[in-house]
Amino acid sequence: MVPLDFSCPLRISNPQHERYFAYCVLYFLPSQPTPSRTCSYSTQRYVPTSEHQLGVSMLTQSTDRVHAMQEPATAPWGLRISNADLEKLKAGFEPQDQDDKWRVSATDQRQCGTISIHLARSGTGKELYVLVVKPSDGGSSGSGVMIEAITWEQNKGGIRISEEQAKKEVVIITRRLLECEFDALPEYDVSDLWNHSAAQLGAN
Repeated sequence: MVPLDFSCPLRISNPQHERYFAYCVLYFLPSQPTPSRTCSYSTQRYVPTSEHQLGVSMLTQSTDRVHAMQEPATAPWGLRISNADLEKLKAGFEPQDQDDKWRVSATDQRQCGTISIHLARSGTGKELYVLVVKPSDGGSSGSGVMIEAITWEQNKGGIRISEEQAKKEVVIITRRLLECEFDALPEYDVSDLWNHSAAQLGAN
């Protein structure tokens, strides 16, 4: 029997089919419970800098394994994370077999002092998210690692992805795949991946 590949682009109009598709996307991610958390982030309009644009595009220009986004959007995040989470993001994840649905890789942007974290589907090579991370400058305790911005694919097989939903999906995926903590954020259920209309990351 030929295995089904749920990583290919699909156009889904039926909400029940959309839910099933989202379930298949994360079916093979390990379940790791995380404690309740609070969060805050900037909602002001964001105009990406040339450094952020460079971080988003460099990997797709340098390798044929990853396909660039068709309808990208970029927004600020301003999320502080731990050095341990940064190391997990930098280590990334390389799929070992067809059951591994994601590839996570890092690009060191030395010229602008940031690190780009790329999340792509392993089956299609489709890049869906890029995080621009500013490492700690080694100064005061208040100057830690920060996720400065996120770029995401707004059109996933006909499903429109908002800024809030993209941020939530990245958190869910990296927590389960890389065991990141993201102490400043609450726990999210996997079902949030298909509950697009209810996706909110508003400050408490």
